[in-house]
Amino acid sequence: FPSHDSIDPEFAVGVMPSYLNITTSSKKLSSISVMLTAAYFPQKFFKDFFAQGAAGLSFMTTSSGTLEQQATSLHALILGGYKIKSDFGLVFGGAAGLQYLNDPEFSGLTLKGVGFKPIIVFDIGVNF
Repeated sequence: FPSHDSIDPEFAVGVMPSYLNITTSSKKLSSISVMLTAAYFPQKFFKDFFAQGAAGLSFMTTSSGTLEQQATSLHALILGGYKIKSDFGLVFGGAAGLQYLNDPEFSGLTLKGVGFKPIIVFDIGVNF
């Protein structure tokens, strides 16, 4: 049987879900995003420095009074960061980079988080 080293152990793929809900007295915005991710670890798997890219879709709903709108937008990011892996398989990481969200162009609502924006990510995971 081939060892895991022959399958490029420097690469990891995954799914990154996220949820957002913002409510004010007159407006509401909620979003569920799902992105496919790929990460490269040049030193050690799930340890030290890494680079990560992700792309997927954000499914958004907004309401203002009686007007409700829905849209699907492209959501992507590129990150560089550092991870620490414990002997028990817990992984702690932090990264910074750029995020892109396509403007859904809701009428009556301007989203300030669309386009290219800086992003900082902290994560906790398990590697087994």
